[in-house]
Amino acid sequence: MRFHEEQRFSPGVLAAVLAVIGAVAIAALVSAPRDEVAGALALLAAVAAILATLQYAFRLVTRVDEKEIEFGFPAGLRRRVPLMDIAHVEAVTYRPLRDFGGWGLRIGREGRMYSARGNRAVKIVLRDGTVLFIGSRQPEKLAGSILAAL
Repeated sequence: MRFHEEQRFSPGVLAAVLAVIGAVAIAALVSAPRDEVAGALALLAAVAAILATLQYAFRLVTRVDEKEIEFGFPAGLRRRVPLMDIAHVEAVTYRPLRDFGGWGLRIGREGRMYSARGNRAVKIVLRDGTVLFIGSRQPEKLAGSILAAL
């Protein structure tokens, strides 16, 4: 393996999501009639389980080996690109909110973005014209690994 990186979403973004979901769950618990408190507690437990799953699933995993680059999120949003399909690679700085509307799996004017945090990525142009951006804390190293494997 030439390159491996796991990038988690910003703790601030996750905290905001957790706060909203937690507030909704607590509101449901507080507003539940006394005879439905058990159901509300079950809802709270389910929310906690979902949050634990999200913490695992919401990370961007990127791997480069001698034949392909694999990237995406463990929740099934993964993609594999054979190195022979790549026409151009470069490390770039982008504007997450303006260019793609945030982080995660996004589609923007310039192409498709896979990102968990930050504003650095590797831009990959495939031979068929498809443009992919892969967020990275080490975009120069990732781009170098892809170029070396080519």
